[in-house]
Amino acid sequence: MNFSNIIVAVFTLILFNSCKKEIVEIPESNSPIFTVEGQIGDDQVNFVVGDDNSVFTSAIEKINGIDFYNGIMVNGLTEIELGLFRGDNDIASVDINKLVSFGNFSFAELSYQPIFEVNKNYFENSSNIKEIKWFVDGIYAGTNSLSIVNPGKYQVCAQINYNNLPVKTVCNEVLVGFTHNANFELKHTLFENNQLQAWIECPSNTTISKIKWFINDNLVSENLILNANIEDQINSIKAEIEFANGSKRIRTILVDGTKSNGSFEDFAIYENTNVSLWDYKLKLNLKYKGEDFSSINSNNDEGIFKVSSITLLGNDSAGFPVYIFKGVLNAKVESKVTNEILDIYLNISWGLSIK
Repeated sequence: MNFSNIIVAVFTLILFNSCKKEIVEIPESNSPIFTVEGQIGDDQVNFVVGDDNSVFTSAIEKINGIDFYNGIMVNGLTEIELGLFRGDNDIASVDINKLVSFGNFSFAELSYQPIFEVNKNYFENSSNIKEIKWFVDGIYAGTNSLSIVNPGKYQVCAQINYNNLPVKTVCNEVLVGFTHNANFELKHTLFENNQLQAWIECPSNTTISKIKWFINDNLVSENLILNANIEDQINSIKAEIEFANGSKRIRTILVDGTKSNGSFEDFAIYENTNVSLWDYKLKLNLKYKGEDFSSINSNNDEGIFKVSSITLLGNDSAGFPVYIFKGVLNAKVESKVTNEILDIYLNISWGLSIK
């Protein structure tokens, strides 16, 4: 079903997808799609899109490089924003059957501890490195050491200033706080006459289905193991890897063909997988009585969204399916200013675009 086939009555739903906005027609409130009924703190609430000027919007946003499937209901001065972080971020698309199978969704919480740490001293040739300047998504983030606290998918670059070699930069995608469907390391050995052998080291239960090897951005091989001759310089060695379970990752290292101790190892291996994972976790923001509240600041160990059904409503203007999540939401939100805690208990019918 496409939204253009839904019969118009009086009210409209504004649906946002990324940076794109579209006015979408919805039925009258006697056949409500988006509803909220229950308790916020000590107050009873009952919102139905189309009644009392209630409006619902849906969006796919990016938060630290991760898709965030978001729905927002506004009723006067009250605004409820409930969204879901994408999971399986190293796989091309979300398996909706996996979402349906969950039944319950819990809340994302900040650990306030570094979930990615790397330091100049971690590298075998650190004595030959004067300093490393680290950049995250193009923004300078520190010299020699780098820490990342918030879960996300980041482009991390190391600008390496050697003692006696030209400055070099190498970049890798770093996925932290979310599931890795494939754990691996790009390794290499350099033999005499600059004969390079490079390979992907991974657990025995991880199968590589396809790989492309690039030397200085030139495709040179699609064999499982790279055997090649490299130039008398610091060379970029990149692997584009597809795993049998659908995971796709890219990894780059530097290999010094001058044998002047200028190689730079796979720093993405310092992704910390021993943290609370945010795959398919919720975030709830609330504007209520002039204050801003959020679940991300609160202890939601017992917070849960018990879903009774997930059904397809239709496709948005970008062709992404929109699903209706129905169930009971039980959570705590904390004021960003006063630290007041509100208990939330709501029966909701909520729309999320999923891609």
